Amino acid sequence: MKKFFSLCLCLFMACSLSVNAQDKGDFYVGGNLKFGLTAVDMPVLGSETATHFGIAPEVGYFVAYKFKIGLGISYDYASETHQMTFMPNIAYYVPIVKNLYYVPGLAIGGGFITSEGNSEGLFTMSLKLASLEYRPTSKFAFGVSLVNLDYSRYSEINQVDFGILSSPTVSFKYFF
Repeated sequence: MKKFFSLCLCLFMACSLSVNAQDKGDFYVGGNLKFGLTAVDMPVLGSETATHFGIAPEVGYFVAYKFKIGLGISYDYASETHQMTFMPNIAYYVPIVKNLYYVPGLAIGGGFITSEGNSEGLFTMSLKLASLEYRPTSKFAFGVSLVNLDYSRYSEINQVDFGILSSPTVSFKYFF
């Protein structure tokens, strides 16, 4: 009986430690970095590969247990194209093992895209399908997003990207 009680106590402590950083009312600051290659196939111009890079600082707040809302400002660069986007987002934390979470998320936003001297408005939406976050401490986390579905619309152009390991995103967060 004493072993059973000790096991229950250890499990309770482990669960309470892993839950600590996503309680209602917790804030975080962080950001992510993105790097990848995009293959563009245009009927008239042929095929082209573009390297893209992105950086996005973010702040967020847990409105409920395991459910966060956030606001990110992202800058992306690819083939002489600059993109600035304001992205409100939501995500839900699903525990896998201690301190490791599956974090699917949705971001919808708008901004500006500049290419060849022309600047236009932009609508964008991103769905994170395979995103993981690891918390080595209760105040710090880092993550990776490996599968994303992205949609962008600007200047009568609809662009859909389904990235499987083609443009991974690495993120970090500090909770307070």
